[in-house]
Amino acid sequence: MAVFTSLSRNDFDLVSQVWPIGIIEKYQGMTSGVENTTYRVCSSMSKYILTLIEKRTRADDLKYFSELQRYFFLRGIPCPTVVLTAHQENYQNILGLPAVLTTFLSGQALDSPNQEACAQMGALLGKMHGVQGDFPLRKDNPVSLAALGDIWQKCTQASEFVPETWADLHEELLLQQGRAAHHPLPQGTIHADAFPDNVFFDEKGQICGIIDWYFACYDALLYDVALTLVGWCYDAAGQWRPEWAGAFLRAYLRAFPLGAFEDTDLRWMLRRACVRIAITRLYDALYPRADGLVVPKSPVDFLRHLHHHRLGLPLYQGSLS
Repeated sequence: MAVFTSLSRNDFDLVSQVWPIGIIEKYQGMTSGVENTTYRVCSSMSKYILTLIEKRTRADDLKYFSELQRYFFLRGIPCPTVVLTAHQENYQNILGLPAVLTTFLSGQALDSPNQEACAQMGALLGKMHGVQGDFPLRKDNPVSLAALGDIWQKCTQASEFVPETWADLHEELLLQQGRAAHHPLPQGTIHADAFPDNVFFDEKGQICGIIDWYFACYDALLYDVALTLVGWCYDAAGQWRPEWAGAFLRAYLRAFPLGAFEDTDLRWMLRRACVRIAITRLYDALYPRADGLVVPKSPVDFLRHLHHHRLGLPLYQGSLS
């Protein structure tokens, strides 16, 4: 979440006409994230989040995200739901961009994860994977390995791109692309962005919300596990914590028995997760939005994490059975 497109008071008067939410009393841009413009909105009726879709999400996909969040909410997943417009639409164009209004979730993201938080996140992800069985819609991964290849090519065309720095990243992308077709894994609907800044905790330290569903898609469930692990199981010093990963995986498997998987599969998915995050962050660094009030996120961290997971070191501590 971030602010790339600034909205005026007049724009918010339009928002209050489009959505039946009463009079808008306050609004504030949110400066975290790198994808879309986000405002916190307080009206005479309630609090909401207004998101203007800037990139990597098509307007045609917004019905999918609306239905997906409603589906999970009705099955006990603490996620926001889309507020329909006065004409019962999932979104409305604001300043030429698709805009989505969702309910507001209380709570705060953790400044840095810990083992207990990792266990809670594992349990939540397992529940999400377990309740999705009859969700009827599917959406391709917008940052699939093929799409990452296209993003990589754009990175190489930037004037500040240094090939030597990123050679290992490109090599891993090619390895992942070569392996994927020959090693299929169980598939399902995945969040694909369940990083700590998208998960809220209440005053008692319990997870109370998961937001930012705009990367959700149909892909390998173990890939979603890996994406979440690399977001949660590095400490503030950038060190992988096998005991945190063990707590996460045990809680996940108690909530959703994914079935037997080899550590080799998990390691490959962890490496794929690092590739996805590093390449998308590299692109954002090479092609920054000058008008965005964004907290920068370096791709270097996940290049280092990729190197770590290529070493074959222990992934987790303790038994998963």
